[in-house]
Order: sequence, then structure tokens, then C-alpha cells
Amino acid sequence: MLLPLWLVLALGAWNYAQQIRQGYEQQTLLLARKLATDLDHQLSGLSGTLAALATSPALLDGDYARFHDQALQAVSDGTAIVVRDRSGQQLVNTLWPLGTKLPVTQSDTVKSADACVVRTGRVCASDLYVGTTDQQPYVLLDAPVRRHGTIDLLIDAGMRARYLGDLLQNSLVPPDWTASILDQQNRIIARSREHDRFVGHVAPAEVVRHAPGQEGTFESVTVEGTPVWAAYVRLPNWGWRVAVGVPQSVLRTPLHYSILFMGVTGTLAAGLSALISTLYGRRLVAAVTALRAMAVNMDRAADGPVSTSVREVNDVAEGLSEAALQLRASLAERDLTQARLERLNHELEDRVQAEVAAREDAQARAAQAQRMQALGQLAGGIAHDFNNVLQAAAGAAALLKQRLDKPDAVGRFADLILNAAARGTSVTHRLLAFARPNDLKAEPLDLKVVLVDLHELLAPTLGSPIDVHVTVPPDLPLVSADRGQLETVLVNLATNSRDAMPNGGTLSFAAAVETVTAPSIHAARLQVGQYVRLTVADTGIGMDAPTVALATEPFFTTKGSGHGNGLGLPMARGFAERSGGGLLIKSQPDEGTMVTLWLPVAEQSVAADAAEVSAPNGTPAVVGGRRRVLLVDDEDIVREVLALQLEDAGYEVIAAASADDALSVLGQGFQPDALVTDLRMPGMNGIELIQVLRKRGMRLPAILITGNDADNPVIQAEGMGQDFSLLHKPVPAAALADKIATLTGAA
Repeated sequence: MLLPLWLVLALGAWNYAQQIRQGYEQQTLLLARKLATDLDHQLSGLSGTLAALATSPALLDGDYARFHDQALQAVSDGTAIVVRDRSGQQLVNTLWPLGTKLPVTQSDTVKSADACVVRTGRVCASDLYVGTTDQQPYVLLDAPVRRHGTIDLLIDAGMRARYLGDLLQNSLVPPDWTASILDQQNRIIARSREHDRFVGHVAPAEVVRHAPGQEGTFESVTVEGTPVWAAYVRLPNWGWRVAVGVPQSVLRTPLHYSILFMGVTGTLAAGLSALISTLYGRRLVAAVTALRAMAVNMDRAADGPVSTSVREVNDVAEGLSEAALQLRASLAERDLTQARLERLNHELEDRVQAEVAAREDAQARAAQAQRMQALGQLAGGIAHDFNNVLQAAAGAAALLKQRLDKPDAVGRFADLILNAAARGTSVTHRLLAFARPNDLKAEPLDLKVVLVDLHELLAPTLGSPIDVHVTVPPDLPLVSADRGQLETVLVNLATNSRDAMPNGGTLSFAAAVETVTAPSIHAARLQVGQYVRLTVADTGIGMDAPTVALATEPFFTTKGSGHGNGLGLPMARGFAERSGGGLLIKSQPDEGTMVTLWLPVAEQSVAADAAEVSAPNGTPAVVGGRRRVLLVDDEDIVREVLALQLEDAGYEVIAAASADDALSVLGQGFQPDALVTDLRMPGMNGIELIQVLRKRGMRLPAILITGNDADNPVIQAEGMGQDFSLLHKPVPAAALADKIATLTGAA
């Protein structure tokens, strides 16, 4: 009873003391900022006065008597106006009557301020120095006086350090705190406490160590050796700093009071607890002793339960008496029950075998039904999306044919056809990525680089209402994954999150290392090993449990018609599992969604990828003349469109309907600069055509075009070399033309 009470009291006392201490620390910095602001206003006002006096006609005309009167009217208490020539000879000094013989200023500190004025042409603040006329600690603001376009006079506003010390003493600094003004040499200009004693002293070493900063807080000691919590703020225009220190004894006072309170309260609680425990313990010991005696003599409990002073013990005693009576009856029933149980065991074994066989049959039928359902969803989704694409393309083409004489309509319908083709391309590529099981180019990846690049892409793309955060530990190991597909998955997840946050929100990417030791209990069905856990979380509308259960099913989508095809999350799950990891979705309505990807840690460093063929400087070489291209494709429409696009791009094109036609064209003397061929054609395919040409000594730069991603492993296995490239249909005309320019330029 006592220990939890003491722990609660100690925690409360500690929290209270820490809150008071943090308040003092924050108040120290706020006070330093206020004093710095007030001092900056004071110096800025004085600087404005100097700037006005520096343009006085009396000063510019050399009428020092009239200027002396003007300066006396402008000067305030604690400040003197001095005019000097470049040699340091004082011409006017408001501390002395006009006509007094004035000295030459010899202070190195003042000369340093003069050099700053001449160098910068603006008002400069000096460090602390001793005045020439009255031998008092001074600081000054030094301003230029320009006559005939040059600086030949200097006008100073000298302030006694005592004046600044009085300003600090009249400020809101608590009596036991210390506020100081430091010059650029870390010497004390003014002090709220014992100003005259410490003016001119160098600040403590801890304060000097923080001199380069603009503001900050730290533990230090004052020049008299008092430990303090200090805060400083630099005046950006003058180079001075304001430092405020609160004694550590003030910070520790709340903790001392808390400890005293906890000690007194704990002692009282301990005494009261000991007294109550002693009185109740004596009563409890007597009752437990009686209960123990009854339990030992349970076989004679029929004589009646014992009676004690504790009600709960009496209830237990009565229960023990009844249990003793029932025990003897139970022993007789035990033997009869055991015989029945043996008989039932034999019957149960037969029933279990029959139930297991029925369950296995039901599971097989359910699995087959699930496969048929998934197949139906897949076929329906493909038919739905492609029917939409075909409807848009066919309708736009028909309208285009009817309006050939209207350029604006032709352009609009051509854009509709291109948009429909782009949508069909997107569905095809994402469907192939979802379907293909082995087309992954896994490589060691640095997720930090991938996520930083992704952040730079998504931050402007998603829009200002979406705040994108990336959190990656510095020692994150490399992962093994296909970078292109990983980036596609992350962009799809980010797009889903954006759609789930129509009014804006936060999208967070985070990565951490996780070691799986028991695959059977992991929700993502991961194997034992080390993984990098990548989470994509948003603050959107979220999903309920039935929606989460169907989220990774192909073509399941909650978006409206035309805004989603339901392949994003299935593709992400397929990518994760084929990479050797897994995917898990957690979501609640109105609480956002978090998608977690596990990717295996790479076992080797990043290997250099084979770069595409390019010119020596990494860009396509610029070539002159009209390049000739041999185009081979068995589809008439595709061949005709590609030929026209390449001709528009500036190439001379000879088209062939098959590999045999291409060989015939080459046999007639046509010498192309590059070969563009379809991969799958009746008879000789594109790879076989390239190999035949190479056997004949014609090593043309070649571009293979295919409409099936499954061709990638076949082409890689053939080892086509560096003067070769693979493009996937549909190929944009600009991309095909650029690829030809790159290969022919490199060749």
C-alpha cells in the first residue's frame, strides 16, 4: 500500500519541479529577447539622431558654434555628442563648453570603430573603452560625415557604461537574477547587479564559447562564481549581446519543496499504514489459523464449520464443510465416469476422422470457388476498363472523321484518342505488373535515397494541403528490391492517400529495421529473417474492416467511375511478396490508413547496373544528315503509323512486313543506320532477324518493340549486347526517335 503511494508522490513532485524549472528557463530566454529588443530600439534611435546631425548644414559648413547648440538640444542624459576629424582631433564635445581646448582621441577601440565606419559607410558600435576627457567607461556609436562625397569627419554618440547599467537596473529583471550587456570582445559593458564592480570584466568561458550564436541557453557561472542557467541574444546590427542568468538555487527551490512535501506525507502515511496493518493482522492471523485447522481435519467436516471473527473466513469454512460431503459422493461417481469416458473416446476417434475428411473436402471446394471468383473479377475488370477505352477511342475517331475540315475539333478529338490510349496503356502495364511472377530486377537499394527523391517529387505534385514527411534512421541497411516497381508502388500509395484527404492532411513515410523470429505468428506471413519495415500513413477518411479485407482484391475500388481501376493495392501486395516480403493494411474510419511493406535486407552492396548505350559524355551524340531506318512489323496499321511518325521526326524509313521482306530489302542494297523490329512475328521473330544480320557481318543498332512484359527475361537470356534496346508498346514517337538518335550517335 505504501510503495505505490510513494511512487505517485515522487512522480508528482518531480513533474512539478521540472515544470517550474522549464518555466524559469523559458522565461530567461524571453527576458533576454526583450532586453535585446529594448536595447536595439535605444541604439537605433540614437543612430537616427546621429544620421540627422551628420547632415546638419551647420556641421557641413564648419559652423561648429551653431552645431554645438544643435547637438546639445539633440543629446539625452548619459550621452555625449563628439565630432572628430580623421586624425582623431575632437572638434565638438557636448561635455565641454564651446571654445574649450579638446584632446586628440587615442583609444584603439575608437579607432577600430572609425575603421568600421570608413569601410562600411554606416553607423558602427564600438567596444568598451575609457573616455579621453573624463576617464570613465564608455561605448559609442560612430557615424560618417560626408562632405563633397568623401568621409572627412566622424560624429560619435558616446554613452557612459553607467547609463546602460541604470537602464538594466530599471528593467523587469528580478532582484536575484543577473542581466549583462557584452561587447564584441565579450567584455561586460553594463550589469544589472554590481555594475561598477564588474564593468570591463571578460565574460565567463562558457559565455565566450557560445559567442558565435545568435541566441541560446546553457548552464554557466557568473563572474562572481554563482552557478546560473543563462540565456543570451545577439543584437544583429551592433554585434553586442544581452545575457540573462537565473541562479541554480532558484531553479532547485521547487524541487526542495517537493521533496520536503513528499517526505512528510510519506512518513505520515507509513505510520498510519503500520498501525492499521498491525491491528488488522492480529485479527486475520487468528481467523486463518482456525481455517487451517479445519482444512487439515476436512474428513471430519461433517461436525460443522468453525466460527471466527472474520466473515469471509466463515464463508470459506462453510464451503469446505459442504465440499467434504460432496467429495465422498464424487469419488464414487469418478469410477463410473471414467468407464463412460473410455467408451466415448473410441466413438470420438471415428467421428473426428469423418469430420476431418469432410472438412478437407469443403476446404478444397472453397479454394476452387475463391479461384473462380478471382478469375471472374479479373476478367470483368479487364473487360470494363478496355470497353471504356475502346468506347472513347472509337467514338472520338468517328467524330474526327466527320469533322476533318475543322482543325479545332480535330485537335480536340485527337487529344481524346491519345488520352484513351494512355489510359489503356496504364491498365495494361499495371495489370502486367500484377500478373507477372518473376520479372523483378532486384538490386540492393538505399531507401534513404529513394524516399528523399520521392519526397522531392511528391511535395509539389500532391499540392500544398498535403504535408509530406519522411523519417529514416541514419543506419538503415540496404534492401533488396526492384527500384522502378518500388517507386511505382509508393507513388500509387501516395495517390491513394491524397484521394483519401480531400481537405488536406499529413502523409508520412517511415522506415525501420525489424527482425522476424516466428513466421507463424506474423500478420504478413513473413519468413524468419531481417527486414526493413516501410510504412505509408495518412490522416484521411480511413476504411472499415470489410473494405480493408477486400482492398487487395483485383479491380476492387471505392473510387468513382473513371478514377481508379482497383489494381494499385494488389500490385503493391504482389510486388512485396515477390520481393520476399509482405504487405499489411491497418485502417479505421476517420482515423486514417497505414500501409506497411516489409522488404528483405540486401546481402551485398549495390552493384553497378549496365547503362544504356550513350555517347561518351552520357548524352546522345548529335549526328548530321538524314538517318535511314529499316522498320519491320507484321501489323499493317502499326507499321504504317510508326513509319509516318519516324518520317515526321526526320528519318528516312523503309518498311517491311516480315523478317524475310527485311532481308530482301537489305539484299537489294539498302544500307540502314538502325533497325526497328517487332519481337513476335510469324516465321522469323525479331531476335532471330538480328542474329541473322550479325552472322552476315551487319551489326546494326537495333530496337526491339514488344507488347508483352513477359518477353523481358527471354531477351535478357539472349545477351543482345550494348547496341540494343527494348521498348514496350505503345511507344511514343518522341521516345522512339530519341532512342534511335542515341544508338546511332553512340555507334
